[in-house]
Amino acid sequence: MHLRLIPSDRTIIIDTVGISSVSQDLSWIPTDIHHVNWVGVGTDMSDGTCDIQYNDGKLNATATNLGIYSQAYHDLHREQEKIESEYEAARNYPEELRRIRNGLLAVCDWTQNRDVTLSNNADWVTYRQQLRDLPATITNANTRKSMVNNRSHSSWPTKPS
Repeated sequence: MHLRLIPSDRTIIIDTVGISSVSQDLSWIPTDIHHVNWVGVGTDMSDGTCDIQYNDGKLNATATNLGIYSQAYHDLHREQEKIESEYEAARNYPEELRRIRNGLLAVCDWTQNRDVTLSNNADWVTYRQQLRDLPATITNANTRKSMVNNRSHSSWPTKPS
């Protein structure tokens, strides 16, 4: 595991996941720390080397114990959960459902061209009408969410074969 911590930028990076301007309380980090760089062996934080750079002229330090800086691991995960929660709360499922519906309609526009004769034309007309009726016909917010996240949800109209 590789952990990088830059308190002045409120940045925490673990392996390839990083967040700048974290909103978590970082007051646990001493004010004289400029940068912490931990390179650990394996997925736990027990074995590794920690390079600590100071912002007050002190010589850089090296440690073999992550110590208080293991808190950064927990802060990053809490920040990720907060961001995911905010993202989920801001999603507009009716609009997302409408965009998916529009894509499905566009894919089958060819079925309604005047020069196309289909033996199941009535099925295509019905399917396309059911798509156009979305999202108005789906009033349950959980169903809309499920449909956006699962294109094979049972509430989607069945495409003719």
